[in-house]
Amino acid sequence: MKHFLLIFILIILGVSARAQSYNDVISDSIVTEFLNAYLDKIAHEFDTRTNDSLLLIKQPIELMNSKNLSSQIINWNSLFEDGETNVDSIFSPQDKLFIIQQEQSRKEFLWNIKFNIIDLKDLGLDEDSFRISMPLFSKSRNVVIIKRYYDCGEDCGDEWISIYKRINKKWKEIYGWGFVM
Repeated sequence: MKHFLLIFILIILGVSARAQSYNDVISDSIVTEFLNAYLDKIAHEFDTRTNDSLLLIKQPIELMNSKNLSSQIINWNSLFEDGETNVDSIFSPQDKLFIIQQEQSRKEFLWNIKFNIIDLKDLGLDEDSFRISMPLFSKSRNVVIIKRYYDCGEDCGDEWISIYKRINKKWKEIYGWGFVM
């Protein structure tokens, strides 16, 4: 009986230690490692000296509805509406299924990372802010796709989708597209 109880406790501890915050497919450490590099790039892109001046809304956005991803699995080029980037050549069919699995298992969460995070309801009218999607990884976890929405006021902002690849242990943007308001 003592052995059974000990084994039961170890199993419970093992399951809770592996609990994921964002989805059931990719570990939180991989997500956080990518986001740290991505957010550092954004801070430089918006020419800020510190992360304090750039507000990240803690409510994430969707990259793409998982039903849309599933229904267009053969042709993601048309789904992402970018004539110059061949998304289908970047992600294999196995990668696409893996990405869909991540999006379908996405949990309800709020970002809790190193940036100046604010709740959407607390955002002032004239404050610049941005929101990001859950990064979705290829099966090898060396390629990731993410969406950013930047708001800098009325008729000001952008929506941008980026694809990053891990090269020499660093995340490098290999493709990016979107629109500017």
